[in-house]
Amino acid sequence: MTALVDTGGEEIFVSQSFIKETQIPKPEHAPTMVRAIDGHQIPSYGKHDLVFGLADSRGKKQEQTLKAYAVDMRGYDLILSFPWIYDVDPDIHWREQFWTYRDFPVSDEKQADIAMVDVEHFASLANAAVTHGLGQAFIALLYQILSESSEDNCDEAMRCGAT
Repeated sequence: MTALVDTGGEEIFVSQSFIKETQIPKPEHAPTMVRAIDGHQIPSYGKHDLVFGLADSRGKKQEQTLKAYAVDMRGYDLILSFPWIYDVDPDIHWREQFWTYRDFPVSDEKQADIAMVDVEHFASLANAAVTHGLGQAFIALLYQILSESSEDNCDEAMRCGAT
């Protein structure tokens, strides 16, 4: 099976030829017109409730339940769009052209606590602090930020760096 991840798409599509080849039963939802990627209306053969074992680029497989419109298309068996991305929340590595399932789910409550840090920017700040004799102050500030953002006890190595 070949799939395309379409981050701007609003619907999930499955190839009608794939439906026929795999002998998936007729859809429960009636045929209708749907909007294609370029905005024009195309006929669908109906909306299928499908269960797939989708493997990420590392081969890690998860069962997915998809509601997909069957349409005539070439090149791909499946087009996964924003509803799938939203539900699965995969890590997509655009430059390397692969995607992976997350090893741990990020709950809505915890997501607010996670700060995104550009590693190169962080390293340049640390180097500048050390260059100007502020290495210990930088480490102390980092320790303070980390300890304020977490209820957990920091390990001994973190404490050593802050003294």
